[in-house]
Amino acid sequence: MPIIIVVSSCFLLCFQTDAQNSPAQPEIKPPRQVYDQLPGEISGHVYRADTGEPVAKATVMLACTRPVALGDCPQTLTAADGSFVFSEVTPGTYTVFVRATDFVSQGYGQGPRGIPCTISLSSGQKIENIDIRLVAGGIISGTVFDEDNKPVKDVRVVALSVRYQPGGYQQQIIGGASSSDELDNFRVSARPGSYFVRAGGWRVNPTRAFSFRESYYPGTTSLENAQAIGVTCRYRVYRYAQSTYVPLGAGVAKAVNSTSGRPELPFG
Repeated sequence: MPIIIVVSSCFLLCFQTDAQNSPAQPEIKPPRQVYDQLPGEISGHVYRADTGEPVAKATVMLACTRPVALGDCPQTLTAADGSFVFSEVTPGTYTVFVRATDFVSQGYGQGPRGIPCTISLSSGQKIENIDIRLVAGGIISGTVFDEDNKPVKDVRVVALSVRYQPGGYQQQIIGGASSSDELDNFRVSARPGSYFVRAGGWRVNPTRAFSFRESYYPGTTSLENAQAIGVTCRYRVYRYAQSTYVPLGAGVAKAVNSTSGRPELPFG
C-alpha cells in the first residue's frame, strides 16, 4: 500500500509539474459570422423620359459590384405602374440596369459618360425611389454576310458617337449587338442622334477562331472616310453589312443595298 501511494503521489507530482511548465495555450475564438446580416430591399419605378408615363414589362437587372461572389444577377419585370421590387437582397453594393423594347438601355443615375450610380445596401435596409427614366430610341439593324453571301453569326456591331477633340477622335460605344439570332440579324439600340456603324473584331466558333478587321459603314476601315447614320426616335434604320474574313486574318465590311447590291447612302 505505501508503495502504491508513493507511486501515485509521484505521478501526480510529475503531472502537475509538467502542467506548470507547459506553455499557455492561445485562446481560440469562434470564426467571425459573415452571414449574420439581414437581407434588404431595393425598389423603384421605370418611366418614359419624354411623357413620364410608366413603362410596363421592362426588364430590370440588379448587378452586384461588392462583394463580387453573390451568384447570378437577379432580374425582374416592371408592373403596369412601372414599379419593381427586389426582396431578400444580400447587403452589398449594386447597380441597377433597365432594358425595354423601343427604348435605350439605361442604368440608374447614368450620366452622359455612360457610368451608372452605385447603390450601397446595408443590413436590413430598404432603399426606395430608385426611379429610372428611359429615352425612346431608334434601332439600327441589318445582316452580316461573308464573301459567299452567307449570313455570318457572332460578329459584333456597334454604333459610335464621336467627339472631335484636339489630337484625334474620342469614340464612345453607344450600343452593341451580335448577329446571333435565328435570322442572323444584328440589332443596335441608340438614342436619337448621329452615329457611325462599326462591325468587326473576334468571332469564335466551336472549332476555330476568326478575326474580322474592324470596318465602318459604308465599307471603309478608316473612321475619317465613314458616313454617319441619323437615328430618330422610334425609327428603324436597316443596313446590310457584307464581310470577308480569313482565320486570324483581316476582313473588310461593306454596307450594301439588299436589292441593288450597291452601297447605300447615309441616312439623315
